[in-house]
Amino acid sequence: MARHPQLRLITEISIAPLITVVLVLLFAFMMVGPLLHEGGAVAAPVTADKKQNAAPQTTAHLVLGENKTISLEGREVAVVDLKDRLARLAKENPGVGVVVQMNRDLPVQVLVDLMNVLREAGVERTSVATVEK
Repeated sequence: MARHPQLRLITEISIAPLITVVLVLLFAFMMVGPLLHEGGAVAAPVTADKKQNAAPQTTAHLVLGENKTISLEGREVAVVDLKDRLARLAKENPGVGVVVQMNRDLPVQVLVDLMNVLREAGVERTSVATVEK
C-alpha cells in the first residue's frame, strides 16, 4: 500500500505578502482619492460699490460704563438722547464707524440693544472693542 505523506499544519504565516498587498492598496487609494473629489466652482457675491468695503474715514467711540452709563466721544449721553445724537452723527458723517467699548460685567443683551439703536440711527459700520488679557 502506498502511504500518503502526512499533512502538516502550517503554523507560520509569512507577513511579507500581507504588507505588499496593504501597501499596494494604500498607494491605489492615494492615487484615486483626489480624483473622486468633485468640487464645484463657488460664485462669490460681488458688491456694486467698492467703497462699501473700505474702512470708515471717521470713527466715533461709544463707551458703556459699569452702571450702564453711556458716553459718546468722551461726553456722557442720556439713553433717551442717544438715538438722536447718533442719527445726527451719521447724517453729518456718512459712513461713520462706531467703536463700542463695553464693561465685561454687563449682560450681552445691553450690547444687543445698543446695536439695535445704532442700526435704527443709521449707523451701518460698527465694531466691538475688546481688551486682551
